[in-house]
Amino acid sequence: MKIKFIINPVAGKGRSLKAQKIIVQRLKNLNITFSIQQTTAQGDALKIAGEAAVEGYDTVVAVGGDGTIYEVINAIAKTNIKLGIIPTGTGNDFAKSVGIPENIELALNIILNQSIKKIDIGCVNGKYFINVASIGFDTEVVNGMKHIKRFISGPWAYILSVFKTLISYRDITVEFQLDNKLMKKEVLLVAIANGKYYGGGMMIAPNARIDDGYLDICVINKISKLKFIKLFPTIFKGKHISLPEVECFKAKQVKILTNNQIINCDGELIGYTPIAFNISEYKLNLLVAQQIKKPFRKDAVLHSLYNEQQLCGQTIEY
Repeated sequence: MKIKFIINPVAGKGRSLKAQKIIVQRLKNLNITFSIQQTTAQGDALKIAGEAAVEGYDTVVAVGGDGTIYEVINAIAKTNIKLGIIPTGTGNDFAKSVGIPENIELALNIILNQSIKKIDIGCVNGKYFINVASIGFDTEVVNGMKHIKRFISGPWAYILSVFKTLISYRDITVEFQLDNKLMKKEVLLVAIANGKYYGGGMMIAPNARIDDGYLDICVINKISKLKFIKLFPTIFKGKHISLPEVECFKAKQVKILTNNQIINCDGELIGYTPIAFNISEYKLNLLVAQQIKKPFRKDAVLHSLYNEQQLCGQTIEY
């Protein structure tokens, strides 16, 4: 086992730096080869993960939020490298979808246990995404968050940006194609999902599965602002899909044919439509928790996953 930890030091108001201390304390006395590298700017995680692949690391761990994961998968998508996640960001939406706990110790246990699940990843404009891409209302929300996050973090930053955006936003007419089905609708937003959650805990695609070979598409059609205010709280529990203004589909490919709509991809604004999303031919090796058949006991799980007999390696690089 040779692990590269990529740490976003500004994620989660210091939680990533706390995670770094725990990683060093846990691994320095185990027979594991590992190294830690912090990012200093956007794009660093992509570069570091790419270098790790060349240097022979078999596991790359994203210690940060969904943006850090997005960069890492774009470096390792075509490799056999295992992806580990220690969710220390403000939203941690993808981690919610796959059951990776925000508790740093428990997330680290998952990485050390090396239990793999092969999962789907989406492809768009030559890049990969692991969670949710979208156009429409929420791209403006993501854009507005850049200013708000200077003062407020976490889900509240997203919620505040939602209501700020709602004041000036106008619905858009979108022509799109789901596999061979062509549609034209006046919409609030279109979300193309691999995972269930986005926006700091909103279950935008409750029926999404990360290993079914399909993208889940959630379309919120044109809606009055008053109705949206009533609909908005239901998204956090995935109840919005039962409302008449919401339509859900599954497809392997989604083409957005309308021009000049900003694209949000795993919380990053990556360009403009027209564009095509599809399920990649590549599967990602994600490290996930093992199924525990006995009643859950935190202390028992911690000790069983600390078992050094499961670990291998030669030296510690830190």
